Amino acid sequence: MVKRFLVILAVSAFVLSGCGNEQSRKAEEAYQKAVETRRGLDSPEEKLAVTKKFLDEFPESDHTAGMLSAAVYYQGEQLGDTAGAVAYAETIRNQVDAPEIERAVDKEMVYLYGEFGMLPKMLAVADRLSTAGALGFDDHWNIIGSAIKAHNWVLAREYCEKARELVNPESYRADNPDSKLTNEEVQQAVRNREGMLLVKDAWARANQGEIDAALADFAKADGLVERSYIDTPAHGLDVYWGEVLLLKGEYQSAETKLATAGLVTRNEDALAGLKKAYVGMRGSDSGFDVYAAELHRSVAKTVDDFELSDYEGERHRLSKLRNDVTLLAFWFPT
Repeated sequence: MVKRFLVILAVSAFVLSGCGNEQSRKAEEAYQKAVETRRGLDSPEEKLAVTKKFLDEFPESDHTAGMLSAAVYYQGEQLGDTAGAVAYAETIRNQVDAPEIERAVDKEMVYLYGEFGMLPKMLAVADRLSTAGALGFDDHWNIIGSAIKAHNWVLAREYCEKARELVNPESYRADNPDSKLTNEEVQQAVRNREGMLLVKDAWARANQGEIDAALADFAKADGLVERSYIDTPAHGLDVYWGEVLLLKGEYQSAETKLATAGLVTRNEDALAGLKKAYVGMRGSDSGFDVYAAELHRSVAKTVDDFELSDYEGERHRLSKLRNDVTLLAFWFPT
């Protein structure tokens, strides 16, 4: 009897495995078809319908998390139906049982709840993931961003502290198992993570009244975070830094921090802060537009010269086009 029972179990496992493989094959084919169909559509309503059709038919597949993220984007962000997007996501989540897919979907739910300001639900899912050891650095980063968006400075600082446990080469390589980075590149990425957390933690500290401590941390972060082509620090460092300098009444220093972000990259918060600095230095906003135009010319960086082909294959050097209106189109840069 025992042997027969074991045989039945073995056969059942084989059949179930075969069914699972067949279901996975159908899900993959349906996914590829959905993605291809979506590319040919224009309206978010049509794209949402195609995405939901896949999820309704295959609520549990390797593509559930990604397709759910797309559905939330179309319904919640493009169509403005936040409540509907959350309700639909929860419906799909309740149909998922496979542990790996469950964790992937829960990570999307953390981002979804945080993005729409549903912090209690976000924390409930985050706690579940944390207990399972499934929260990575990016997940902590999403929670920090949501907390800051909600002006929950205590929560932001709490998760900055938790994320610091993942600021090491081992954690970075675990989060990026397919990367071919050298040890030096990994160390740079780790330094960037350290700087990222300093930026957000300092902003939270400043909003708790710890102005001088925040400014000191911004200065530390400045030597750690990655910098853009125009040499501005990543993760909004200069914007946060400038805002805190405004709080302290150091208008000239705030202008220095906010100028490039406000005038070159057109960050709205930085531009508004730059105007506050101008008023602080001059007593009114009279003449701000002229001042901004002159400051823009002084901080703008000349693009390095390069050569590219046009659609006919003819080569053009940028330096030869400096007096002409020129459109650069970069398709799928890698």
